[in-house]
Amino acid sequence: RSSHPPLDNLEFEVADAVDLTAKFPENSFDYVLVVQASAEFGDIPGFVRSVNRVLRPGGRLLMCDPFIRDELKKLLDTFAETGMTHEVEDDISRAVHAVGLCTVPAGVGYLHIIARKADE
Repeated sequence: RSSHPPLDNLEFEVADAVDLTAKFPENSFDYVLVVQASAEFGDIPGFVRSVNRVLRPGGRLLMCDPFIRDELKKLLDTFAETGMTHEVEDDISRAVHAVGLCTVPAGVGYLHIIARKADE
């Protein structure tokens, strides 16, 4: 926090990714952004359900994270279960590796994913 000057309408918060409604009201965000964090959540389906609750209708989840096939399937299945529309899935592994952000091991895809909460 202290390394950046304050910006209007921007706050940094720490919250449980699987229980966002413990800290934030339902339908309170237009976007939820996740970058290199989902491996720490432990419960990908619980995370998606939590995001679906705090997103406003039409809100979007934007992710840039590495996924193995089984975890990606859980993510996509939970999008379908919650009624979220899976809009984008791009494998950006080569670009991530090329710029030196991290090494992407075999069997892992570094993905850019966008999902949209249904309009009410």
